[in-house]
Amino acid sequence: MVVWIGGSGTGKTTIAGVRNYLMAQQMPRSNGIMIGSTLTRLLTKELPPRTEFWKKKLGLIEVTKQQPQGHFIVGQKPPKYFAMPDRKPESWETVVSFVNGSIIELVSMRAIENARGGNYDWGEITEGTTIRRDDFLRVLYPTVRGMAHRYKSHYYLSWCFTS
Repeated sequence: MVVWIGGSGTGKTTIAGVRNYLMAQQMPRSNGIMIGSTLTRLLTKELPPRTEFWKKKLGLIEVTKQQPQGHFIVGQKPPKYFAMPDRKPESWETVVSFVNGSIIELVSMRAIENARGGNYDWGEITEGTTIRRDDFLRVLYPTVRGMAHRYKSHYYLSWCFTS
């Protein structure tokens, strides 16, 4: 487990974005889960700094209608040339997909029951001090179980809390 509690502007979201990228690279076709207070917050406050870092600092290209070739796509089914994750989501609306098949599913704390039954290779909770311990242990913690000995990465089966 990694825990980072820091003030506004200390780089928590950017560093978490670096971590997301490294996990995707080290664990192709993996499934990650990112939990935030609401989907709106995840999509408007957490994801934009990460995708900007990926584009500006790592040179990744986001797939859009205007740019059909790239390295990642947000909220849409990935193009055919993307590898597919080992465990495909039912819907792609709240998923970030990387070209190597790694995905990040976005889940609201207000609807954490939606995570129940999931099988993820890693997890992240933004604003982690706001989640109830019981909710984490009862619903979320058991979902990061992966597939036995699937990856050798030190990120495999890890949790990251930022707040």
